[in-house]
Amino acid sequence: MAFHDSKESQNIGSPTVELESQTTSNMNTGVYFKMDDTAKKNLHRMGLLSALAIGIHNVPEGIATNAGSIQNSSVGFSLAFGIGLHNIPEGIAVAAPIYFATGSRWRGIMWCVISAIAEPLGGVIAWLAIGDGMDHISEGILFGLV
Repeated sequence: MAFHDSKESQNIGSPTVELESQTTSNMNTGVYFKMDDTAKKNLHRMGLLSALAIGIHNVPEGIATNAGSIQNSSVGFSLAFGIGLHNIPEGIAVAAPIYFATGSRWRGIMWCVISAIAEPLGGVIAWLAIGDGMDHISEGILFGLV
């Protein structure tokens, strides 16, 4: 039984839900998502753009974590822990569209890891640029930007 009856829903490239029986018995039914090529391409593009945007977003977080760690290691740990918690839904936002577009869990995880690597990269950039410390005004500006 399909939930798409009109041709309009098929033209916009949206995923459609169909219920199909996996066996001859009616007790074991599953939900399947069928997408046309346009919907898969759009979903894949959305996942890649999310990975790019989150990767760019993660660079200043790495810089801020490094700057916080220079002043006080407990501040750096607190920042890293909080940022790590909020990176979980960001990773899901990257991996889920890629997984549903390609059907490959590894591709979703790969793009999630690629976008997450930007944060330690930002920390390394900060370490190379700042060194062992910075003045309070620069630190305040940096935390204000993040």
